[in-house]
Amino acid sequence: MFTRKHGELKKRGFTRWSYSAWSTYKRCPLSFRYSYIDRIKQAPNYAMERGTTIHALAEQYLKGKITGIPKPLSKIARVLRGMKAAKVKAEEFWGVDRDFTPTVKGAPSWLVAKTDLYVLLGDILYVGDFKTGKIYPEHIDQASLYATVGYALFPKVKKVEVEFIYIDIGEVHSYTYTLAKLRYNLRYWKDQGQHLMKQTKFMPTPGFPACVLCGYRSDRKLADGSPGLCDKWKLVK
Repeated sequence: MFTRKHGELKKRGFTRWSYSAWSTYKRCPLSFRYSYIDRIKQAPNYAMERGTTIHALAEQYLKGKITGIPKPLSKIARVLRGMKAAKVKAEEFWGVDRDFTPTVKGAPSWLVAKTDLYVLLGDILYVGDFKTGKIYPEHIDQASLYATVGYALFPKVKKVEVEFIYIDIGEVHSYTYTLAKLRYNLRYWKDQGQHLMKQTKFMPTPGFPACVLCGYRSDRKLADGSPGLCDKWKLVK
């Protein structure tokens, strides 16, 4: 039930990964299987829909499609104005192959990352990511991966700065990556991606907060209205 034969990831269409896929597997391999191999859709929830809506508002503002700061973004108004003045590029997909060589638009990628915004300031690459909701420790992993992909796309930079803009609380958390860190992270994320793509076992790992947030729980409905698939959440005290 929880295993797949060697090569099953590729046969089932999982030929590229992302931070979301990696973090899902790290949190619960069974949830990863349901989402990325079996392609079973979770029912949308309020937090997801709200996050999508607010991200769209930020994108529209940065691209000049709306002029004033929308009310849901009021706590980061000053930050947004600074970003717009810096002429950041909003909502772009980055892709690299197994060697972290950039892939051209339309070509298959081994690893993909969707950036909320970025800008080159001399030999420094700035990457920004909008977050709704709480601050989670694992965000530092996302910062590391995005900095590494950015370095692969812009190899002449000497530093990458990744900032998470927490919209609901009006805070900005920044992580700086020097060349030494970037080179180390390049090796680390290559290994992480290769490890993920080789997996054949997808055992559930019930725990907090993974099970609390999981849309595959047996007491919830999936996107098609059918019952959830996993009852391991009952083991969490």
